[in-house]
Amino acid sequence: MNGLLPFILPLGAVIGVATVMLSLGAIFLAAGKEGTIIIGLAIIVLVPLVGALLSRGSKETPV
Repeated sequence: MNGLLPFILPLGAVIGVATVMLSLGAIFLAAGKEGTIIIGLAIIVLVPLVGALLSRGSKETPV
């Protein structure tokens, strides 16, 4: 199994990213123009907010 890990891990990452991108594309197509703008803005706002909240509790990061 250790010999296959360098091949399986990147392949799994590529498959995971492709799945997320195809899912987002399908959601954007189904949402239409206005829905796509709303969902895109929500992603733009929520992703950094969640990152800031998650890193706020960590004492290991320098300020």
